[in-house]
Parts: sequence; C-alpha cells; structure tokens
Amino acid sequence: MRKSSSVKPIHVNEEESNKTPPVSLQLSKLDLDAIIKMGMQDFLFQVGMIAVQQAMEAEVETLAGPRYVRDPQNPVNRWGNQQGFVFVNGQKVNIDKPRVRSKKAGKHEEVELQTYREFSKPTAMNEAIMAKVLAGVSTRDYEGTIDQVLEGHGVSRSAVSRRAVKEGSKQLEQFYARRWDDHEFVVIMIDGIGVTDVDNIVAMGVDIWGKKHVLGMRQGATENTAVCVELLEDLVERGLPADGDYLFVLDGAKALSKATKKIFGQNAVIQRCQVHKRRNVRDKLPKEHQLRIDKRLAAAYGMTTFDAAHKALDEVFEELIGISEPAAGSLEEGMEETLTVHKLGLSGELKRILCSTNTIESMFSMARRFKRNVKKWKGSTHIERTVVVTLLEAERRFKRMRGYRELKNLQTKIKNLRATTCNTKAA
Repeated sequence: MRKSSSVKPIHVNEEESNKTPPVSLQLSKLDLDAIIKMGMQDFLFQVGMIAVQQAMEAEVETLAGPRYVRDPQNPVNRWGNQQGFVFVNGQKVNIDKPRVRSKKAGKHEEVELQTYREFSKPTAMNEAIMAKVLAGVSTRDYEGTIDQVLEGHGVSRSAVSRRAVKEGSKQLEQFYARRWDDHEFVVIMIDGIGVTDVDNIVAMGVDIWGKKHVLGMRQGATENTAVCVELLEDLVERGLPADGDYLFVLDGAKALSKATKKIFGQNAVIQRCQVHKRRNVRDKLPKEHQLRIDKRLAAAYGMTTFDAAHKALDEVFEELIGISEPAAGSLEEGMEETLTVHKLGLSGELKRILCSTNTIESMFSMARRFKRNVKKWKGSTHIERTVVVTLLEAERRFKRMRGYRELKNLQTKIKNLRATTCNTKAA
C-alpha cells in the first residue's frame, strides 16, 4: 500500500514560545485507493499521529532553533529522541519524543515540552473512552473498536473500566455541585427510571428560554415520599427558589405530588402525567375493556376546555365503577391534577408537551440504550454513576422546547392560577 505526503512547515512566533504552538498540517498527493483500503478511521488516526509529531517538532524548533543551525546565544539545544507515549483517539500509543536540554551553570537540564505534556495526559483518554461508552460500546468490547494502525496498549477491559469509573465519578461530583441561582425556570418535570431493581427519580427543568436542564436525581421510587422530599429539598438548597411560579409535570405517583406541595406550598401548580394515568387505569381493567376505555380517556384529555374534559372523565369514572373498582379508583385519584393544562388554558404544541412527562422520558431512552451494554451491575453507586453520565450526555444534546416563545405567557398564567387557588382556599 503506497502512501506519500508532504507536510507544510510550521512557523511559531517566538513571543508565544511559552504556549503550545499551533499546527498547520497540509497533506498532498495522497493515494485515494490507498485511503479506501486503509479505512477512513485508520487514515484519520495516521493524520492525528502526524499532527502530534509535528506539534512537538514545532515546539522544539521554537526552543532550540532550526535543525542543524547552532545559535551561540541560545543555551537550549536538541538532544536526540527517546521513547514516549501519547493518548490519541482513545488509546495509549508509543511515539518518538524529541528531547531538548538547556545549559545553565555548566550543567544540562532537561526542558519539558508542553505539547508532549498535554498529549500524554491520561484525561484525554478518559474523555475518549467515555465518549465511546456513551455511544453504546461496552467496556468488554472496547479494545476491539480501537484503531490498530499503531500498536496500542493500556486498553484492556480492566483499564478501560477503571478510566470510565474515574471519569464518571468526576462527572457525578460536578453534577451534584451544580447551582441554579441564575436560572429562571418555568417548568419542572419529575419522573423515574428503573435500572435492575433500583429506581432513580430525576428532575428536569425548562427555563424561560426553553432550554432544558437536568436538575437533580435521587435513588428511590416516586411512591416514596421521603425520597421525593429529599430530592426537592436538594434543588432548593442549590438555588431553586421555593416560592417560584412553576408548572410541575409529575408522573402518576401520589407521593410525588404530596412531596411537591410540602416543599413548594399547597398551591403549587401540578400537572399529573396523562399518559401515566391512562396506563394505570388500563392496567387495572379486564383486557376486553382496555382499548375502548383508553380511547375515551384520550378523547377526554384532548378536549379544549377544563369543564368539557372534566365532564367526560366523570362519565368514564361512572362506567368504570361497574367494570372495575380499582380502575375507577385509579382514575379518581388526582384526576383534577391531570387537567391542569386545561385550567391554564394551554393549547397547541405547549399543551401537548406539558400534559405528560414524555419529554423527560425521551431523555431516559439514552440511559436505557446504554444499560443494555452493561453485563453486570456492581451496586447502586455503579447505577447512579451510569445514569447521571448518560443524563448529562442527553442534556448536551437537548434542543429548546417547542413552543418556548409561549413560556413567558405561561409563567403569568401559573402565577394567576396560584393566586386564585390561594384565595379559594382562604375563602
């Protein structure tokens, strides 16, 4: 296989010799057939190695001057090469490291190359490993995914796992330290995701500009009031005002609604997830009634006004009493809270989005996809670390909420509804 390349010389301003020199890499006369045979990943790996080598050579030239040119006024000289290693594309690779020495007081001292120091940092490999793990590569199979153009080492399954744990632990610590003092949230969604036998409650906030943020997480079920309270108290401690005007979109758990009112006041505006409610009712029905009742519930929730929707749900409730009392009880519990979007007079895209926790469920899909690659969970801490890392990756990919231009108007409606509820209770 034939490869030929020419590298454009790199010139570094001597005034910036204390900085890592920029690399200008230009390849020409590359055989397209050879690249195709090599594979694009292998080819890019080769280009990356050339760039690393050229960056170090550029710094050496900045420190010691051009090769074969002696400057009597410059105490820094080239001193051959020695074997070193760098982290490139998720693997540790051997490389010829140029050496430079400076003569001071008749003694030669090694001069550290800043470019080599940066390229040899293990954190670069940690980040590369985490990126591949989040993309769906298990640590068991990671070694097989690495480009084998050069001989790599330090990529055994145990080494990859250790680096992934280290990077994940760092992200976990940063996640729980984030503060929300400078954010103006309008919507707070809370739902749970189960991993093996461990439930994880996650809170996501939508600010006034429609940007979504993962606010916090606690391990435990949404039916556990104490855990729900602990999660919400943590959000308040990290800067979320307890007296703010929010729309809380919650899953169907009664305990979560109770905890929200305890921390944010009895007149907190709560929208119970309509999808959860329909699912809970359907699961308590005989199979022959499930589809018909579910269609009636969907039609009721699709109505435009609160009165019409409430009347339709009452009619379904009356029918359920004769079919299944557990299903009727499930519909009755928190039924009015499933119609909060109707009370607020929402319509169109915003009503569709805020009537359920589907927005946060879409974030969970990444965690569910990743957990399939884990062959063996090593306790609740492993689960917590994994869920947080995948949630942060999902957050990075979030787009603004559709209909976000209406959030300012929604904030006013929430404030008015809270005031009305407070006055009604006082009367």
